[in-house]
Amino acid sequence: MRVAYITYPFFLDFSIEYINELKKAVQLDVYIVLTRIHLKSTILNASKYNFQTGELVSLERLENILENYNLIKQYANGCNSFNFILFPDKSLSLASVITSKKFAKIINGSKPAIIHFDDTITHFLGLKLFLKGSNILTNIHDPEPHSNAKDWRRDLTRKVLFPKMKSFILFSEFSTNRFIEIYKPRQKVHTLSLVPYNFYTKLNPKEIYNNIKPNDFVVLFFGRISKYKGINQLFNSFNNLYQKLPNLKVIIAGKGSIEYDFPENLKNEIDKRLIIINRFITNEELVQLMQITNIVVCPYLDATQSGVVMTAFAFQKKVIATRVGGLHEPIIENKNGFTYSLDNENGLDTIIENLVNNKTGTQEFILKQEYQSHFNTKKLIEIYRQLIEN
Repeated sequence: MRVAYITYPFFLDFSIEYINELKKAVQLDVYIVLTRIHLKSTILNASKYNFQTGELVSLERLENILENYNLIKQYANGCNSFNFILFPDKSLSLASVITSKKFAKIINGSKPAIIHFDDTITHFLGLKLFLKGSNILTNIHDPEPHSNAKDWRRDLTRKVLFPKMKSFILFSEFSTNRFIEIYKPRQKVHTLSLVPYNFYTKLNPKEIYNNIKPNDFVVLFFGRISKYKGINQLFNSFNNLYQKLPNLKVIIAGKGSIEYDFPENLKNEIDKRLIIINRFITNEELVQLMQITNIVVCPYLDATQSGVVMTAFAFQKKVIATRVGGLHEPIIENKNGFTYSLDNENGLDTIIENLVNNKTGTQEFILKQEYQSHFNTKKLIEIYRQLIEN
């Protein structure tokens, strides 16, 4: 079975783990679609990329250009091909349509049994005109924008491209249910899972913070800081707990606007026990943070699922998460994390206090079968077979 798998830098930490398993079972052609503004994202740093728009570029041609080339090559080994193609930055443009035509010709020429998109992007509107394959499916990472933000480009893209799809794949039960509720698709909708982002564990750490004492209990929030991620909850919990838990240390690491009015007492704790690293965090710096962290916190106000959880799981770090959307679905209480309801004002405080005081929490780390790579790959191949047979 020949499969064309099309993904993007901003999903590559997710898709590389699927690719690593899928290549063992099918004849896999991987295409990573780039734009100039997304040459550096998640595990990919191709900032020195200098090839032309629409040119198919093999991984081997990027040996002296791509950061972590040797590690990416390990994941690519065993694939039938592993290629990159640059699209214009302007998605709604004649240049984008021309590039779509070139890309479709490449895919059509390989005659894949399955064409699998890692979500739809506006740049691909032209593909509806040129792509010949009939067994086409797409992942949907978010059935709707976070916090119900409007996105007319996304709406247009889905309206045009969804009829071309034979199946949809989502990555939490919550996402699947919302997708069906919103779009009412006639096509089959399947639920797979995110899997641990093991790629990060293979990187060498770069020191970002080293003022950790042997008795410190470190709570880490990492990732882009957005309002829906509920970072104010974490600040409030620290404010409630720091005086009675002298060994509690909270690290906030990520780029974004922090909208929080710090009381005077907390201002005195910044850079001491409340560490705020408000900038882009490199992957290697994240590795070091994971090594010094006791637990990761996701106090999100809404969510479908989260790559933060899967990154933490790759390092076998437990996660504290709110019971919103599908965020909590991977968590087994006390085995790989802890959950609380947003209705419980003291929910986060209680979990952190119990952990610091060692009133709860075991050393073991258990991952549900549904979140293991080989389990999801087996399900994915069955989805492919169903498409071909029907």
